[in-house]
Amino acid sequence: MLKKINFTIALAGLMFFCALTVRAQDKTDELVKAYISNENWVIKLFAIMEVRNQKAYDIYESMLLDALKSSNQDLRTYALAGAASSNTDCMGRIKSIQLMQTVIDNFLELKKQPFATDKALELISNLTGEKKPADKKKKWLEWIEKNTGALPDHAATIRELKAKPAAAAPAPANGVASGRGFAATEVERLEDLNKNGIDLVFCCDITASMGPAVDNVQKEVRFLVNIVMSLAPSSKIGFVCFNDAAWVGLALSSDMKVIQEAVNRQLGAVGGEDWEEGVDKALEVALSDPELEWRDDTWKVLVFVSDAPPHPGDTDRTIQMAKDAANGTFVPAPPKDNKKNKAKKKVASGAEKPSKPKKFIINSIHTKTPDMAPYEQQAQSVYTSMANASGGTYSALGENPQVVKQTLLMLFGKEWENVTTEFIELFKSKAEAENPKKK
Repeated sequence: MLKKINFTIALAGLMFFCALTVRAQDKTDELVKAYISNENWVIKLFAIMEVRNQKAYDIYESMLLDALKSSNQDLRTYALAGAASSNTDCMGRIKSIQLMQTVIDNFLELKKQPFATDKALELISNLTGEKKPADKKKKWLEWIEKNTGALPDHAATIRELKAKPAAAAPAPANGVASGRGFAATEVERLEDLNKNGIDLVFCCDITASMGPAVDNVQKEVRFLVNIVMSLAPSSKIGFVCFNDAAWVGLALSSDMKVIQEAVNRQLGAVGGEDWEEGVDKALEVALSDPELEWRDDTWKVLVFVSDAPPHPGDTDRTIQMAKDAANGTFVPAPPKDNKKNKAKKKVASGAEKPSKPKKFIINSIHTKTPDMAPYEQQAQSVYTSMANASGGTYSALGENPQVVKQTLLMLFGKEWENVTTEFIELFKSKAEAENPKKK
């Protein structure tokens, strides 16, 4: 009887392991397909790094070699930087004459690309065990000739990248249909964002307790803009500011200078004499103020950044607006009778231009501060409900909130968390290496 039980347990364990192996292989195939079929370099890079993270090192080496020879300079540079920061296990598996030769041929003696050359030397050092190698292409070609045996020859094992036929579409993640929230799989999510672009509006609480969060946005907004634009070049970013009242701080824009100036000017964390703030007013302004100029065919994403709940009596209205916004059924209040609102856009025929119903994804970043502790549970409940209503994400951050990083994680999806975090660090390293005065 005991032997039968042990056999049953062993069989169940084997079946579970096989199922995991099949799913991992399916995901790897999906990533290879994403790399081959997409032109956007960010999607290609994410596919490469995720294959590496799955420890499919033979496929990773093939994708890396292809990327290092790409005509896209960003893909070449970031793929190289990612390889240079790989762990020891990965480095031992991709170590080869082919990789060494490709790095030497494509990245040494690039005087106008010091970041790429530096990462090439770092990768060479990791592959060969040589410390602080000199930037001399001829020297390293001679090293290969003298030390051929120190590097494996992977010519017979480097795979030709081919996409397998697509499998049946998986069920939507977290029960959120792709027509309502983001697409179900991580690859589809990036592809959707790249294809449609993003209209991203921050709703920022600018009261005094929000100082650390506001400071993070002011310092790192350029990274946010550049990374979002790299994935989806048609994207735009705007801001709604709020305390007890709410107003548009920046209409949707893709101009980095305009965005930075507006952030520095509008996002000043001061004041706030009561605990609750005008969360409902901020949401209403974001959804209905014509000054923002939401576009019809983009992903429309709101990110609330606050430590405060709505005023008493406004919670139910706030959550209902979030639900309506997600479903495309939000109806703004009648406009005030002023000249600005009386000016209506006309099409050639003279009729009013019809507007498509807009569906929004609402994310919330709850920044916790000690003084707000009595209201944390209330704020958490409201911001969680707002996010859940629209396929968005709720996140609670501490006293030193990394708002920009968290926003990117929300946009790209939790499945990409490790890759997104690495990409942000590589992006910052490259920017700081090329512009040291802007650190």
